[in-house]
Amino acid sequence: METHNLTTNNFGLANLNIGEGSTVSGDFSTIDWSTDKYYIKVEMDATGGTSYQLMGTSQLLSVPYALNAKSAETTIDGWNLSGNTGILSSNFLGTNDNANLIFKTNGVERMRITTKGQIETYNTGESVFIGEGAGANDDLSDNGNVFIGYKSGYFNTTGNYNTANGFSALYFNTTGNYNTANGAATLYSNTTGWYNTANGYASLYSNITGNYNTANGFSALIFNTTGNYNTANGSEALYNNTEGYDNTANGLQALYSNTEGYDNTANGYRSLLSNITGYQNTANGANALYSNTTGSGNIANGSYSLYNNITGNENTAIGYGAFYNGDAYSNSTAIGYNTSINASNQIRLGNSSVTSIGGQVGWTTLSDMRFKKDVKENVPGLDFIMKLKPVTYYLDMDAIAKFTNTPDSLRLKDAEALKGKMLQTGFIAQDVEKAASDCGFEFSGVDAPKNENDYYGLRYAEFVVPLVKAVQEQQNTIDKQQTTIDNQQIIIDKQQTINDNQQIIIDKQQTINDNQQKEIESLKSELQELRQLIIEKQKTNK
Repeated sequence: METHNLTTNNFGLANLNIGEGSTVSGDFSTIDWSTDKYYIKVEMDATGGTSYQLMGTSQLLSVPYALNAKSAETTIDGWNLSGNTGILSSNFLGTNDNANLIFKTNGVERMRITTKGQIETYNTGESVFIGEGAGANDDLSDNGNVFIGYKSGYFNTTGNYNTANGFSALYFNTTGNYNTANGAATLYSNTTGWYNTANGYASLYSNITGNYNTANGFSALIFNTTGNYNTANGSEALYNNTEGYDNTANGLQALYSNTEGYDNTANGYRSLLSNITGYQNTANGANALYSNTTGSGNIANGSYSLYNNITGNENTAIGYGAFYNGDAYSNSTAIGYNTSINASNQIRLGNSSVTSIGGQVGWTTLSDMRFKKDVKENVPGLDFIMKLKPVTYYLDMDAIAKFTNTPDSLRLKDAEALKGKMLQTGFIAQDVEKAASDCGFEFSGVDAPKNENDYYGLRYAEFVVPLVKAVQEQQNTIDKQQTTIDNQQIIIDKQQTINDNQQIIIDKQQTINDNQQKEIESLKSELQELRQLIIEKQKTNK
């Protein structure tokens, strides 16, 4: 016994299928129509209740489909349409001659197995549908689609040249064309997007109208809706992207958090993982630009390079762990393993363990008169230089690592030990800063900290300028002293001339004196001889 709840049409007629009502008792499917006569009793309650009134009873004279099934069961050798057991290797469905096996529905050919073993579909608009609900809504208008898997391409109507392999792949696609989806739920939400390729479970799952996207890997580009020209290779790459475009992510969770950022390239495990709206960034290496969210125009080459950057822009880091710290600096460049940056607008070559930086020529600094203004010759010389204190010292490598927040995993302990043992020669930046201040000199050779994370440095090449000034001042003093000496030499020379002339006079006077002395001596001799003669004369007279 079964009941039916029906509504008549405009003519008072109603149709029902016996055996498909609500069962009250018995089992319609167990009736053996070949063993007895059967009658149908009809009762009705026009008000829709359960107070049924007998409408009549009549014999069921024929049950065509059931009788046909029963007949077929007894006439088809080896096969029953209601199921078979004990199948033998000699049993088969097919042909015994060189003819294709053709399958039809509603009298229209849908599939054939050719004599070459090819499985061909027909009258499906050049499309192939395999799986329950696959391409269920396709309008069969020469769309050339291939949908394989449970409800793959389910809502497709006129979309053409799409390929979907997997459970519910391209499920909501309606008019989108040239899409390829391989894997369960790939391109699941796509409706009108074109030229998308998704390989891997749920990749490009949420894409609706986005075009020219490629996603390879588990959940790659899973939340993309309208973003275009994105490429994601790796599980959960570009995972949260919704509207971002022209992004390329290669590696597990590369560009994972990106939503609207564009023109980004991330190559490596979790590279640019935290980026949300930052654009035109390039990260090559595992965890490169890991923390970046809105920073743009950054380039990081090397694992963990620019790792902690969040909002900084136009930075460049080359080397493992280069520019590791610093979340908001801009226009800075770090080159070399674990090279640190402490402020914006900096360039750093090498880490604290480096002992030599060189090249074949000296460093060139812009110095064109056309680009300078307010030029003044007001550089102090000796006054500044004489206040400097040259010293020798050793670097405290642990103090440097602590100040720059360098993790032990990035430190080169052996190289640091060698650097720490090197005797250094130079100045103390704070001393130089004080010496310049005492002179009222704004000295560009002191690289003072730009923030609490920065440290003092010295630009030793800048010392040439005050040194030149000091030499000039010293030379000026020497020139003045030389002029004084020259003037004194003239006086000396004049005095020497006077002395020479006086010496000549003295020499002449000496000659006269000598001659007079000779005359005196001659007179003395003559007097002596005369005296002797007188004495002798006196003796004779006696």
